[in-house]
Amino acid sequence: MVKSNTITFTVRKVVEYFNLSIDSGGIEDGIVYPISVHVYVDDVYVGDTPVTVRVSSGLHKLQVSAEPPYVFEFWGDGVTENPRTVNVVGDVSLTAYFRYVYFSLSVDSRGLEDGRVYPISIHVYIDDVYAGDTPITWKVGAGSHKIYVSAEPPYSFEFWGDGSTENPRVVNVDRDMTLTAYFRYVYQGLTLDSCDQYGVRIPTEFYIDDKYVGDAPVTVRITGEHKVEARSKMPWLYQWWGWSDGVTENPRRISVVGYMYLAALFSRVEVSIVKNTISVPKSEYKSYEFVEVSGRLDFSAPLRSQAKIRVDKHVVFGSTGRDRYIDYIVVTAPAGATYATYSWRIAFTTPDIYTLYTEARFAEERVKSNSVTIMVEIIMP
Repeated sequence: MVKSNTITFTVRKVVEYFNLSIDSGGIEDGIVYPISVHVYVDDVYVGDTPVTVRVSSGLHKLQVSAEPPYVFEFWGDGVTENPRTVNVVGDVSLTAYFRYVYFSLSVDSRGLEDGRVYPISIHVYIDDVYAGDTPITWKVGAGSHKIYVSAEPPYSFEFWGDGSTENPRVVNVDRDMTLTAYFRYVYQGLTLDSCDQYGVRIPTEFYIDDKYVGDAPVTVRITGEHKVEARSKMPWLYQWWGWSDGVTENPRRISVVGYMYLAALFSRVEVSIVKNTISVPKSEYKSYEFVEVSGRLDFSAPLRSQAKIRVDKHVVFGSTGRDRYIDYIVVTAPAGATYATYSWRIAFTTPDIYTLYTEARFAEERVKSNSVTIMVEIIMP
């Protein structure tokens, strides 16, 4: 009699994992350069390029996307589909290429007066950068862009040709575009402008009754009493001085009767020097218990401002490349100033030229770098 035994085998598929590496490049005017884009594997965000993920063998959905103005062009292996399917049977490396897309953004302008419409020239700013006077055409990347227009008095912004009344406004550029701004000739209203002590117009925002009305110069059609405020867009460089009619309060009240012109006056801060480097002579390159350097820094500061003292503390000692740091710095306060020991700030009581004396003592060992930088940062009141 023959006996038989039955043996059952369970066969399981072994899942293999491989590296899926994605990189990307931008194409502009025939030049290819690295850019970073978003990568999705099987509809899951895995990071920005360059990125490598571990995936199982088999088919996977791969998609890449970039911020405007970049538009997907092709993959390095010639595939133009995005998203695409990738069959992973080993390590895979792919590069996605995106083209920088330009469009023409044209801005023109018209004046309105007593039922007449006629060409005028105004100032155009695109993404806060002065682009020129109308008519003007700029090449811009695809995507959203901020546009602001302003005119010399007595013209006041009225509307855009497409019906928008916002100024500044944001436009989504996905094709060549032409915009026309309309300004009304104002017989009754207020023009607000600004300048420094040299008569140069400076970047200034104006608010009427706490509502932003535009940058200098701007003309608004208002009558009666209103609250007016001027705000320098560069407060670290320009201090408030007063208004052209002698009023010093800001904000202030003004009664508008007929057509009026008012300028905000600012004083430009003059800072003679904000940086000084003190060097250790090379002849002193030897072992010290301490290394001392000293020097002086001359600079001017406006009234009621402060100077914040900052020191480049990173100094390398020794051939081993070990990092050491400044042990301390002694700042001698100039006459007419107050000195806060722990905050390293000097408050100025008179707008004079100051001399700042500094000393720094370093820890032992050989000095590898031979300078320490003393920075003075002017802080406006």
